[in-house]
Amino acid sequence: MKRYILGFIVVSFLMTGCSQNKIDLPVTLNIPHFNTQKVNFEVGEQSKMVTISESLTTKLHNVLFPVNLRIDFTASPPLYINAKGEELGECYLGGEGYINLPNHSLIKDTEDITTPLGRGKLFLLERSYSAASEDDTVWYEIYIIVPIKDTKYSYCTWLKVEKSVEDTKNTLIQIINQL
Repeated sequence: MKRYILGFIVVSFLMTGCSQNKIDLPVTLNIPHFNTQKVNFEVGEQSKMVTISESLTTKLHNVLFPVNLRIDFTASPPLYINAKGEELGECYLGGEGYINLPNHSLIKDTEDITTPLGRGKLFLLERSYSAASEDDTVWYEIYIIVPIKDTKYSYCTWLKVEKSVEDTKNTLIQIINQL
């Protein structure tokens, strides 16, 4: 029963959200094995997705994080937390042949990367709040997206830049390289 509830939560999470920047992975990543066919979630697909999601969570339990970063598994998806207890990022499973980048984000840079999980893409995003908030704060986040071979899913992880873009990029690459 617990597995089905987790599957429902994961599927609900992936299928909801407001208008975000939609990145078509095959075009953006130019990875020929990535399946772009859009299909409805069926029982078999939900089961496959839950299996991949559980595998990701298991892998995250074995990651050695830097001293100033930990992961909160009580959140869904798991969150990266700094020493002050602030949420800095997350790791989740993306699907259906594309990935949504967050609202109010501007892609400042992209980089092709190779990881033990396969080839992927690293994005540097400039983020801000909506104009309606009247808060003009700007911050940066690093996203890494790696399609999972022979599926329509991808490993997605991101981390807010605290010190420098280069330090954050290196930390995130160290994390993804351990998955």
